[in-house]
Amino acid sequence: MSTPARPFLTLDERVDYLRRKNYLFDSIPSERAQERLAGVNFHYLLGYARNYRLLGSTGRVPTDDALDRVFDIVDADRELAISVFRGLRMLEWKLRALFVEHHCALFSPDACYLKANHYRVFKADLPPLAGILEKHIRRSREPYLVEHFANSDDAGALPVWAVVDTWSFGALSRVICETVPATCARQSDERRLWKEVATSLGVSATTVMGKLEAMTVLRNLVAHHSRLWMRPTAYTPKIPKVFPESLRSSVQPKSMYGAFLTLAEMLGPRDEGRALLAEIDKILSDNAAFRLGITHPIAKAS
Repeated sequence: MSTPARPFLTLDERVDYLRRKNYLFDSIPSERAQERLAGVNFHYLLGYARNYRLLGSTGRVPTDDALDRVFDIVDADRELAISVFRGLRMLEWKLRALFVEHHCALFSPDACYLKANHYRVFKADLPPLAGILEKHIRRSREPYLVEHFANSDDAGALPVWAVVDTWSFGALSRVICETVPATCARQSDERRLWKEVATSLGVSATTVMGKLEAMTVLRNLVAHHSRLWMRPTAYTPKIPKVFPESLRSSVQPKSMYGAFLTLAEMLGPRDEGRALLAEIDKILSDNAAFRLGITHPIAKAS
């Protein structure tokens, strides 16, 4: 038997729903909060409200002016996402440049990157990587690519530096991780692209694949406006040891803050990474409840 569709709620019905479900505790929504309620997708807001109710019911956050406090967290989450996305873009620029540099040192700049045997199969359930890359290239409307395909249908004739920016972050990460060792390239010894990139980034080669996967997930969350607050990470490598133990032990391993530390490490913990963390810490310092949900998203019983 199918579940009846839930009706669309008017503004007054949303307020009543929040009250009946104890999202408001004993507080009355302010005029500001009700105006904000009319301008946000209610289902999206409930993701924040449910988690605030969880923390409030165990005494971890204040319960007065509950809806106003929830909207303050929504605003802080948006501000945090903007900062994190800026850091991810810097990482993306760095990865694209490093990939081209190391690919061209190990392989021919054209043709091979679109061949199936250029990649190892890590996950059999994922679509073949070479086909994904060519699809991205052909879908691009960059003038030089439009001109190329107007004169030739051979995508493999394009040098890798001319097409790398058409690939998604996820595809780029897969290329770095899944490229076969350079046994038939210009180098006589076996060299691995992902190890070369890790060395240039200054991160451990044993963890770089996991870090790239974690950054792909984080980028998707931020780019698609997903909630960061009170969201444990689905996959996060160990918190980098380049940061003090006092900092590493002060956050949950599966917290978003742990993912931010990974991003900072890949940017350079003493350069762009340090600046990013300072920006993030400033946002967190302005709202204790927000900081709690970023550093300790897994609520434990009191």
